[in-house]
Amino acid sequence: MAIVTTEVMTTLSEIARNLLMSHTLAQWLYVISDTDLNNGNLSSLINSLYEGENVAFMYNVTDNSPDCKNGIMCYCQEMLSAFVSALDAAVQDELDVAAQVSDEEWEAIRPTKLQRRSMLLKHMQQFIATKSRCGNCSTWRALAADTWGATYRTFTDTEFLGDTGNATTAGVIEHVDLLHVGYWRPIDALRFDEVLFPHVEHGFRGK
Repeated sequence: MAIVTTEVMTTLSEIARNLLMSHTLAQWLYVISDTDLNNGNLSSLINSLYEGENVAFMYNVTDNSPDCKNGIMCYCQEMLSAFVSALDAAVQDELDVAAQVSDEEWEAIRPTKLQRRSMLLKHMQQFIATKSRCGNCSTWRALAADTWGATYRTFTDTEFLGDTGNATTAGVIEHVDLLHVGYWRPIDALRFDEVLFPHVEHGFRGK
């Protein structure tokens, strides 16, 4: 992992490649600090990537708008609102079930303290994920470079024997696909929709 600015990232990636430190067995995570929502176009900042490099990026896409809500009171109010909403939903669900069975049956099927806690936490997480406004301007986004198979070309036996020159490749990827894999926000921490280095996890993504 390297915590860098955009300028240093370009230089560091070139040095790592020259020193043979960027290859299929290495994993490079660049944490880029000097971006924000207005200049966070990472595609324009990446000069070149090579076939088979395992590279991921975590970069700042914070919105510096004055309308952003932050502060401990904002977080306290949201947490309390989430807890009240979760408690109300849990009590209502239990009342609905209890009204349909006898007292003896309810005593047998009523949720335990551990189950109640799990339900409350799950509801609070859903509430915060959908309705949170505190700290939403502070966001870091995670991208993974899709480099495996980008320059791969298939040939028939006749084509390969007849023209071996076409089977070579410089390895430089002309168009790099950046996969969204996750994000970080103060309110709900780091969330991944995909693994950070998907080629390692998914066997080259079927290529």
